[in-house]
Parts: sequence; C-alpha cells; structure tokens
Amino acid sequence: MGKLHSGIIYRHLILTIPMKLRTLFYRNRIKGDLYKRFIRLAKDYIEDIFRHVTGIKNLKIGCLVVLHTAGRAGHYNPHLHIIVMAGGIDPTTGKWVDLPYFKYKKLLPKKWQYHLLEMIKSFDSSSETLALVKKLYKIHPKGFVNNFKKGDVPHKMKYLVKYLAKYVSKPSISIASILECDFEKDKIVYKYKDHRTRKQVTTSCDIMNFIGRLAQQILPKSFHRIEYFGLQHSSSYRKHVKEINDGLKKIGRKLNSDDSFIAYAVGNWKWAKDPRKCSYCSSELEVTKIWSKKYGVIYDIFLELKEYGVPPPIEDQIVIKNYKLVDAFLNLQSEQLCFVF
Repeated sequence: MGKLHSGIIYRHLILTIPMKLRTLFYRNRIKGDLYKRFIRLAKDYIEDIFRHVTGIKNLKIGCLVVLHTAGRAGHYNPHLHIIVMAGGIDPTTGKWVDLPYFKYKKLLPKKWQYHLLEMIKSFDSSSETLALVKKLYKIHPKGFVNNFKKGDVPHKMKYLVKYLAKYVSKPSISIASILECDFEKDKIVYKYKDHRTRKQVTTSCDIMNFIGRLAQQILPKSFHRIEYFGLQHSSSYRKHVKEINDGLKKIGRKLNSDDSFIAYAVGNWKWAKDPRKCSYCSSELEVTKIWSKKYGVIYDIFLELKEYGVPPPIEDQIVIKNYKLVDAFLNLQSEQLCFVF
C-alpha cells in the first residue's frame, strides 16, 4: 500500500495460462527460471499494450506483479495478479499521460497470447514444445483469457492487497477450510469459495493428493513472489514523483504530500526546514517511526527486528548507512503526531 502513488488510478489485471501449458510450468517449478520469466513477461506485455494504445513509443509505466501458483480449490494453476498505473510518463516531454479508453476485450487476449507463447518458445525450443505452441495458436484464435477489472481499483485497494498478500506466505487452503480428515478412509473434505459463482463449494480428495496440492505451491528458496517494475520500482519511485504530480495537477487530481509544504512536529517543536533531508550529507531519508497520542505507534520500521530480538541501530541518534536511516527514537512522548526520520 505504501508503494502506491496518491492520486493515481490503478487497475487490476489478471493473466492466466491455458491448461495445456500447466504441465510445462509444473516440470520447471523447482528452479524457478520459468516463473521469473513469467513475472517479467507481465511488465513487457503491459508496456506493449500501453504504448500501442497511447501511441507513445517509450512510455514509462509502473506496475506491481504478484505470482499465485494455485487456484482457490488448491489445484495447480499459475497466474499473475497485476496492479498497474492507468497511464505513464512520456519520456520526450517528461509529463504524465492518462491511459485513454480502448476496446481491451479484443486487444488484450491476442497480445497476451503472443507474448506468452513467444516466451515459451524462447524458454524451451524442443520439438514437443514448438508443436504445442503451434497447436495453441490454432485452438485459441481469439487469444488467451485475461481479466482486466472494470472501474478504479483504489476504492477497494485494501481488500485487493489483503487478498493478494494472504497467499504470498500461506497456502491457498487454510486449516479452517478443512471440514473432515479421515485417515482410515484416506479422505479429506474441505471447502473453498468459487470465484465465478461466489458460493462455497465442498470437495474431497485422498490425503496424499491433498498434501501434493499444498506442496506444489512451495516456491524455490529466496524466490520473490512480488516484483515492482517501472515507475513502481524502488529506484524509480521517488525519482518520478514530480512528473506524476505535475501531470495530476493539470487534470485536477489529488496530489502526493511531497508536492506541498508540510509542517513537521516532534513534541512541541516545529520546523520549517524539511527534516527528510540529512543535515550531514543532504541525502533523502525515510520515515522510521510514526507515533500518535490516540493510537500509539502506528508505524515502526524496526518492529520486525525487535520481534526477533535484534536491537535497532542507534549511534548518537544519527545513523547514516546504505538505507539512510536517521534519528531513530524509540521512546517518544508527545501530544502530537510524530514523524521520526
């Protein structure tokens, strides 16, 4: 949520693969090379679509890509969820450009089919795979199914992010979904919510099959299930804030807080000088803690470290390292909202 630009309209896009390709993905799931190409393919595909629709050759786009490897029933079904900016920056003018309306139902399936099958051919050039690719072009003349959600995502962004994040570290079938486990009959009964009918469905399978459905969702060690590309990448996020805000201002959208003057308060002291700039090296800092009288600590960058018993780095209240952390006060007492940099 913290990576999303205020005032930007985001869209939710789901990219799937045909069933005949699932075997190829399953065979190559251990190393993760195909998964990596699959995730990066989403960014290339969106760039192609946006540049085609806007007519801007090198339009800079931004998106977050999340890999899910199973459907709600637990079956192996690799697919991608993308949160994408509805526009981009024109590199020639440096200005923000909104994505205009286009007939996505005709354009997206064919484009996705082309990008996916060309990636498959470059990954595996065996005669078996090439024959499969040729067959898929023939039996899917209208392209592959993908779902470009209607409407603006921000209204339900919290629910979407919660849904996507839930399966990043958990299997698709929760313990609460298991209704019955009979070892004598070698049977497990569980429920799931069908995404088409929106109704609860009860199904069953043998124990080893059930374990297999969970085990096949395990990704290679150190594999990143979430990737940020373009304007949403960590290195580009701050760099392009001004261009995005300038474009939003012209079309009457809400601006990021970075575009206006902010009075910072810690205790009863106020500064006109932006405390986000390091007084030693003028580097841009990041917030390490936010404290509120009503809610207490509502954000703490060191919370995860403290849970594992690792003390946060403090050296005379000034810590200047690779991550630009400064003034990490742990025990603030104030009647106002406090930002610690």
